[in-house]
Amino acid sequence: MLLLFTDETNLKPDGAAKFFAYGGLLVDSDKLPALHAGIEQIRKTAGYSSGDDLKFDTRARPSHVEIAACTAAKAAVVDLCIELGVKFIAYVVLHAIGKSKTPEELVRWGANYVIGRFNYYCSRQGTHGIVVVDRLPSGIEYAYLTDKFANGLQFPEDDPVRLDRIHLFAASAVGASHACSAMDIVLGSFRYCINSPKNLEAAKKMMASITKLIWHERQGDKIFALGRGLIFAPKTVKVEAYKAEYDQLLGHINTLIANME
Repeated sequence: MLLLFTDETNLKPDGAAKFFAYGGLLVDSDKLPALHAGIEQIRKTAGYSSGDDLKFDTRARPSHVEIAACTAAKAAVVDLCIELGVKFIAYVVLHAIGKSKTPEELVRWGANYVIGRFNYYCSRQGTHGIVVVDRLPSGIEYAYLTDKFANGLQFPEDDPVRLDRIHLFAASAVGASHACSAMDIVLGSFRYCINSPKNLEAAKKMMASITKLIWHERQGDKIFALGRGLIFAPKTVKVEAYKAEYDQLLGHINTLIANME
């Protein structure tokens, strides 16, 4: 059985953050104990105390943990996820397109796509899944999860989707599971890379690692992630200026991973 841990980032636009992202981390239930034990050791090495949040945002680190130790811990978490065969699904929408949506609508929009793709992935793998979402805006998580379990997904451009492979929907948060910390760190790394990273060399290293997690297929030197673990929404972009933004983003990602082995 697979577990999907989800979270959002860049809910509000700013000068450097053109894109809203919603992500999902797919963890095989058999690998959850190893992920937990590995992050326990990473936390201990970096100097995190029990109850300290381990997140991507360096500003969220406890004062007794040095920046260098925090940075090393985050990289170690991503490496551990790669080692354990964890997968990542990322949904991306341009804020200029999503500006008419409320925060609740924007998050539901992203969650729908990621959960729907997870259901499809489970079907392809011949397995079933559990969805664990981070807290949603305005405390809508329980109403949202109840609706997903009962009614599945409704999309403006596609037929309704029954989530027949998902047998449990739940809510959690960073601090309640080390897997939630891993979700925050992987998504935060992805967000850093796609939104005008200040340190390009650091972004190249991060994106090379994150690409190994993104559900993709590889043919020779080419990586095919769009429509699998990388979702650009909406499916049809009518405004040429917005199309150009997505093209630039895809080109930027390809540049970051150009020399990836």
